[in-house]
Amino acid sequence: MARNIIIVNATQVVTSESNPQGILSVVSGYPKTFDSFNYDGDADAAMKAAKADYYNRLGINYANTNPNRIMMTVTLETVNGHQLQRGCIGDFPAENAEDAES
Repeated sequence: MARNIIIVNATQVVTSESNPQGILSVVSGYPKTFDSFNYDGDADAAMKAAKADYYNRLGINYANTNPNRIMMTVTLETVNGHQLQRGCIGDFPAENAEDAES
């Protein structure tokens, strides 16, 4: 079977008093790569391990109760950039009309 490398990445947008618009950062420990070479050439085993990490991180994100983390995203993609799955929780706050006029 052909070699395959799967990447799991996790990012977050966190607000603070000094940065109310939020700052993007990569979650500690990410991105993670799952190379079939490290699974005795078994691309299916590498994919299963990557999916397990993807769903685990997504579950951690859903359980997160920090109100300053306004957006959390987890992606699963191939090494050539083909996105297989994406889970996003939250969004940027809607801009209100008064702030837009300033």
